Amino acid sequence: MLIPRSAMTDKTIQPPIHQAAAAGDVEKLRKLLKGGLFSKPVDVDLLNNKFWTPLILAAHEGKLEAVKVLIEHKATLDVADEGGSTALHIACKFGHADIARYLLDAGAEALDGLGTPLLWAVSSNKPQCVKLLLERKADHTAKDESNKTALAIAKEKRFDDIMALFRDVSGFVPSLH
Repeated sequence: MLIPRSAMTDKTIQPPIHQAAAAGDVEKLRKLLKGGLFSKPVDVDLLNNKFWTPLILAAHEGKLEAVKVLIEHKATLDVADEGGSTALHIACKFGHADIARYLLDAGAEALDGLGTPLLWAVSSNKPQCVKLLLERKADHTAKDESNKTALAIAKEKRFDDIMALFRDVSGFVPSLH
């Protein structure tokens, strides 16, 4: 399907596959990905005007069933936008632990773009994602652009429940620096 160039520069207009992913419309996603008598299948990793794939957008919107359909159709798990964010980063930033779990189970990696998914989950105060990532042995020693670890961020922001997760899940408290 050809998207007019004007549509790609308009922040409100998205390609149909992105619209379906954001809405969690799995029937439309399947149709677009399968193609039909008069249309070719849409690329599962098609980028929108923000350089997001449908998978990143579904993760952002918390649409687990859409995430599952996209992965069934071989969406690339670790495609990063121009800032280095993957679907896992976005799921963790917005607290979609169910999606983060599914992505990790499917083989997504906690890549370091502009911070790891753990740093994003801590900074956004998303304890369920922090717990999941710590249970999956996320690198708690990674530092953000300000040279702070996830625990240092939690302490600075006074996220006591997240600081407790480092003790409960890890069994120890990593360095605060």
